[in-house]
Amino acid sequence: MSKNEKLLIYPFNVEVMPLLRSKKFHEKYEDIVLCSLKGSGFNGKDASVADDGEFIGITIREDFDQCIDECSTILVIESQHININEDELKKRIEIVRNKGKQIIDLRASNENRSEVHKCNSVEEAYNIFGNVKINITKDVTYELSYGELLQCEGLVDITTPVIGVVGTGKNTNKFLTQLSILQELEGLGYKVSWIGSNKMCELIGGHSFPQFMFEDGITDTEKVLLFNRYVKNLEKSENADVILIGVPGGIMPCSKNIIGDFGILSYKVFQGVNPDYLLLSVFYDEYRESFFNEIKMHVRYKFGCNLNTVNICNRRIDWEEVRVLNQNVIPYYTIDSQNISDFIESMKNNTDIELVNIMRKDESRLIVNNIINCLADDEPNLVF
Repeated sequence: MSKNEKLLIYPFNVEVMPLLRSKKFHEKYEDIVLCSLKGSGFNGKDASVADDGEFIGITIREDFDQCIDECSTILVIESQHININEDELKKRIEIVRNKGKQIIDLRASNENRSEVHKCNSVEEAYNIFGNVKINITKDVTYELSYGELLQCEGLVDITTPVIGVVGTGKNTNKFLTQLSILQELEGLGYKVSWIGSNKMCELIGGHSFPQFMFEDGITDTEKVLLFNRYVKNLEKSENADVILIGVPGGIMPCSKNIIGDFGILSYKVFQGVNPDYLLLSVFYDEYRESFFNEIKMHVRYKFGCNLNTVNICNRRIDWEEVRVLNQNVIPYYTIDSQNISDFIESMKNNTDIELVNIMRKDESRLIVNNIINCLADDEPNLVF
């Protein structure tokens, strides 16, 4: 779609906020209409009401039919925060299709997403990437298929600096953090290859997290090796200055009921690719100094890498509701950004881990400066 065409985002909810706060997204989609479900409580309010962040300047609507008539493209997004009748949604999508509108469907149930690498067996996964050239010595190069490579080789080296972004769970502002880092680095002239933790990254040039990491027909060992090859292929094909990887889910259980995947996905990712810089995003809480020391050791011995920065997100787990619900969901409420900044200030002299608040204006600049300084110290010959 061209810049002068309108994009409708439906059904509007908090998960789309990182896109709305992204300059990169607005450069591609200048005219945006937001439509929420009726009764959501968003109607007539600015989009910032969803995350309690800075003013956006786009008013949320509920008049779906009118919104469709005004727009040329509809972006259908998925959310764990809202209950929507699937049959009703299908009817609305069909209405949009009959009106000749373009549909971008990012729901997990949509099987037609182009960027997500889906396969049912490791044999199918071998064929995703083609061949790769491996320098055996300075003068000898072999070109092998990925299937052959997995059978005869271990991990291949990723020479481009890798930035990892993980969280202690879902909804810890990981996607917003990735977008902020991406924009800041690109603004400084660096070329970034991006594997996003959320499939919405495809809208602005990112690569969705590969689906083969979730398939049952591939062993965990094969997934580690395939992810390693996948990143290597990205390194060779895009020739970027840095690779940014956002990992879905959390690195550990939040409680005995909120288990996520026990951090198994993150473990497999970082067995395949060792990050040169790692940022962890956590829910807000009144943490003691010991928490940051323990989480640093947890990351070190679980993933084999250093934890450089912790982002305190503006959401706090409602532990009382956790006890009442007694199920694998994370109920939370929003915390004012100033409270987070005050907490960070109080902890400044109590931990050697850099604490940041990505909701704070210009915080991404601080994060990227830390990244550049860290990478420059580790590899003096790098562009950084």
